[in-house]
Amino acid sequence: MNDIPRIFSARVLLVTAHSVIGHLCRHLNVRRSLSLLFFVCFAHSMQASAASLSPATQTVNGTVGTAITATTALTATGFTGQVVYDVAPDLPRNLSLNTDTGVISGTPAATQNATNYTVTGSDRSGNSATATVTITVAAAPAAALSPATQTVNGTVGTAITATTAFTA
Repeated sequence: MNDIPRIFSARVLLVTAHSVIGHLCRHLNVRRSLSLLFFVCFAHSMQASAASLSPATQTVNGTVGTAITATTALTATGFTGQVVYDVAPDLPRNLSLNTDTGVISGTPAATQNATNYTVTGSDRSGNSATATVTITVAAAPAAALSPATQTVNGTVGTAITATTAFTA
């Protein structure tokens, strides 16, 4: 007799579960179709507005005190309207980003190991894409004269032979 409430409770649970599962199964195909339709539409809209920047990567090797060769202007694809460019982290002192073209130019003022900069292009519709510019700045070569040494031998009362002209 003690098992009757447990059996009754299990039977009610089984009937409730069967009812819920049956209800879900009737609507599952509709929900699955709607989910699939939503996914296809979402994927299509994502694909249609996939923004990109070209070239995706660029490398700049500069020397302190000498103007770098400016990077190539970025070509934006998949954007709506005007694209505005930004860069992170901040560029080295005396280098700048043209926010209309994505070009980095200038004359670096200090040495720097290879550092990656992310240039982001974005439009008013919320489309955005990135490109990477790696910048390395070497120290200016030390000033030197050539030839480094010259020797002059002379005799009193006699003209000496002129030294060779120095080249800086």
